[in-house]
Amino acid sequence: MPSWINTDEGMIYYQFSQSGIIVKVVNISGSSFTSFQKNEDLPGICRQFNPQLNLSENGIVTILRDAFSNPTNLKVVDAVLKVSTSIEKLKFSWSFGWQFELSPCVNTIEEVFNPIWNSMMLLIEEKNTLISLMKKKDKEIAEFKSLGITLSKKSKISAPYDPAKTLKNIIVPVQSTSQILSNQQFKEVISKSYETRNASAASSPCKKEKSTDSALIPLL
Repeated sequence: MPSWINTDEGMIYYQFSQSGIIVKVVNISGSSFTSFQKNEDLPGICRQFNPQLNLSENGIVTILRDAFSNPTNLKVVDAVLKVSTSIEKLKFSWSFGWQFELSPCVNTIEEVFNPIWNSMMLLIEEKNTLISLMKKKDKEIAEFKSLGITLSKKSKISAPYDPAKTLKNIIVPVQSTSQILSNQQFKEVISKSYETRNASAASSPCKKEKSTDSALIPLL
């Protein structure tokens, strides 16, 4: 499953598939970059950055997947995403480094802002659904009251829900791009948007690439 993670430089999206590794970076200024490495090229890239290691394609994928799970292993320098971690086996430990050469996204709207827009639409739909549910609950409570039913504790009595009044009292602070990108809720709604979009794509009659991200690949 594709994922978004937060770093000091912005947000990083990554996905492991049968054909390769897809990486997208949105930095704190809002610019977006992408990189793709084929699985068949991974052993050669590994020898370039880790000449002391002889790892299989599957072993490299396992190490990189674990590395991406910890944002402290990732750092964006200029147009390069650098990955630094370590491999521990028995009583031995080896350092492991990797790099993804980043290029500006060709279609930023499709690759970055569409998920953000979809997330906004999702939040609006959730808000409207919750408002409708609250109004329905208020009608039910009013009907109970008309039958003479009361609560035993007055502290649990609440006023009827007024959307206009509630929204008016909500204060949303103005945030910079870096603050938005580092916000956990922002990351969660973006991830949810990608999951929804990928689920829709998977249900399409068109042939889609099967992801191997959910499979546990042993280190060889």
